[in-house]
Amino acid sequence: MNLLKKFWKFFINRLGQKTAEIPKVKTPKKSKPFKQVEHSHQQTTFTPFLEKTPEPVTEVPTVITVGSSEIPYLPPGTVIDACVFMKIEDFPEIKEYVTSMISKLQNSPIYVLDTTNGEYRGKKCPKNYGEMIRSSSLHPNKYTGKPRNFNRTLADWFESLGATIYFVEAEKSSEVRKSATECLTKLSEFGLHKPDHMYLGFARITKSVVMTLDCKMIRSSKKGKVKTIDFQEFLDEVMYPVPSPMTRLQEDRQYHNKIHAKTVELYGNHNSFNSRRKR
Repeated sequence: MNLLKKFWKFFINRLGQKTAEIPKVKTPKKSKPFKQVEHSHQQTTFTPFLEKTPEPVTEVPTVITVGSSEIPYLPPGTVIDACVFMKIEDFPEIKEYVTSMISKLQNSPIYVLDTTNGEYRGKKCPKNYGEMIRSSSLHPNKYTGKPRNFNRTLADWFESLGATIYFVEAEKSSEVRKSATECLTKLSEFGLHKPDHMYLGFARITKSVVMTLDCKMIRSSKKGKVKTIDFQEFLDEVMYPVPSPMTRLQEDRQYHNKIHAKTVELYGNHNSFNSRRKR
């Protein structure tokens, strides 16, 4: 058998053999789905940040200093005079009612003049409640307690008030001083005196209301057509049915004067006194 025949026979034998099977690629088994675990406790639902409703922006209470040049542009408000300011210092319990006070004032601006700071100089707080009872209501400036502190009282008043306070540089204003001088000239016969005339002068320019305890200022303001608020009556209404500290002090003072009144016995007849008067 020649070489060609051998090659042909080898080729025929190869075709007759069974074709080898191509191995199949194994497909990975599908993983079983995870079983969801149910929690017994209630799940908290978190609101996305962008969906949260923004809180309203509120004005932060503060003490704003008002320069003399800005006074003519101030809106009408309530002017607190020195005697009211001092009573707030003498009776800390008043601060418990400041929210009701502001509401009753219809949230009008609160003005404190630098005149009040000047009136604080050299004055002292009452040593105790007994000293307040024994002192004259017209001259409460002879107290023997600690020195009065305007800045501390302003800070306490502001903290309890929870509202913006306007500290006004009225003493530097030529317009306020001119108005105050006019008030003093016209109303001194009704009891108006320095430095109370500054409160009326400022109130006239800004069309504000003066809150005071001074009867002479109230009388003068009525004559000058400036609105006033009697702080004692105002606080009685706010604190009802409890009397205000000033009303309680007034009653205690009247009782004290009654039990300590001295009986003066006069000797002589009616004619003897008449003769002395003629002399």
